Amino acid sequence: MILNPSNDFKRFWANLFRFFMPDPIDLDASDNVNSVLAQTRERTVTSLLRLCAFFGIIPVALGTLASIQNRDWISLIVGNVALVAIFYLALNRQINYQIRAAVLVVITYIYLFFWSILSPNELFLAGTYAFVIMATLLLGRGPGITAFLLSMITIFTANWRITLGNTTLNSAMIPLTEPAWIVAGFYVELAFYIVLVLFTVMIFIDDFHVAWRREREAAQQAQIERDRLSDALKREHRLMEEVKLAYEREAAVSQLKTRIIQTVSHEFRTPMTVIQNSTDLILRYGNRVSAQQKESIEKRIQDSIFYLNDLLQDVVFVDSVNTDEINPDPRFIDGKTFIEKFKKEVHQETGEPNHLLIKVNQHSKNRILVDFSLIRQIAVNLVGNALKYSPGRLDIQVTVDINLDNLTIKVKDQGIGILPEDQPLIFDLFYRGANTVDRRGLGLGLFVVKRLVEAQNGTISVDSAPNQGTTFTVTIPTRVS
Repeated sequence: MILNPSNDFKRFWANLFRFFMPDPIDLDASDNVNSVLAQTRERTVTSLLRLCAFFGIIPVALGTLASIQNRDWISLIVGNVALVAIFYLALNRQINYQIRAAVLVVITYIYLFFWSILSPNELFLAGTYAFVIMATLLLGRGPGITAFLLSMITIFTANWRITLGNTTLNSAMIPLTEPAWIVAGFYVELAFYIVLVLFTVMIFIDDFHVAWRREREAAQQAQIERDRLSDALKREHRLMEEVKLAYEREAAVSQLKTRIIQTVSHEFRTPMTVIQNSTDLILRYGNRVSAQQKESIEKRIQDSIFYLNDLLQDVVFVDSVNTDEINPDPRFIDGKTFIEKFKKEVHQETGEPNHLLIKVNQHSKNRILVDFSLIRQIAVNLVGNALKYSPGRLDIQVTVDINLDNLTIKVKDQGIGILPEDQPLIFDLFYRGANTVDRRGLGLGLFVVKRLVEAQNGTISVDSAPNQGTTFTVTIPTRVS
């Protein structure tokens, strides 16, 4: 084992310093100012007791020799008992710091009291000031005031004794010609006062530095907590807004359903009456009705059934788009197949009118990426409107253009047209133009068309004038492969 004298020396002084100045207090979030002050006082008491015990060995030993020589047994007993008590309290930190502080203050005052009687000097005054400061720091304001009064009484008493000639004021300085043990005792006592003040100040500065650092950490933690609470409040606010929107949406849906039920129940009456009356005619007068009349009755029944079926489909769709999102499912379909299916299904869904003309301009023979079911529903609704609002059997033209980027559908009729003031509102739910009141309808078709177009990121426009027909143009992005 190799010893390093330099490191050993440093370790010795570090341990000695730690003995006189215990480790700083360790605070937590629950500590307040009173707790910080109490822990600082406990640490100060411990440090002062250890300093008194260490520095008290030499003066007590010297005083013991002097007491034996002078046969002053009371001073001998008081000095040694006080030193033993200080040692005991210095080594037992579990004893309440207030008890230990009170004992230290009392012992200090007893020492000052005997000093004032036996040999008062300038250092006696310094010791009196240290006694007041010690009592105030360790025990608080009340004991500090009491210590101040006792010190003043003690100083006055010593001065009174000097005035009466019962004692003399000695010089604090000891000539170096005096015996070595007397000179040593003087300097040990002087160093004691200096170290006492030094360590007390260091402990208070150290502990309040710890307290300040902990306070800063607590402030930072409080700021973090405030930020967290602010974020939580923002989340709560957003949640409340979402709940409010959900409630408003639910109320709107409920209101919409009520309106749909009222409107549909009203619209059902006419076609149901037509069906019922036509059926009664056939049942009662079937044998008397001519073939032409029977065909006309059956046509009215079919038209009414077609209208009811179309009405129910629109109502179901309107309800679904107001409660759920439309999710297009585009798939590649062969261009030729698309054309054939489009023509066939649009004709079938609209009753196969002879004056419906469908033209497809395909600029590529490749496959196209579309949601065919949504495209078909858009075309059927637009063609249905054109049939409804076109008098006689004037041609209705449907043009489909397929190119590399877009699918464009144009539906042109020669019907009653749309009034200029109605055109901005025709895509609103349940809205019907002023010139359509004599025709059955709920005002659902164009609303449905626009929602289907928007779901596919497309656009829809209208070009119309009263009694000059209407042209709807739908453009939907697509991809050709």
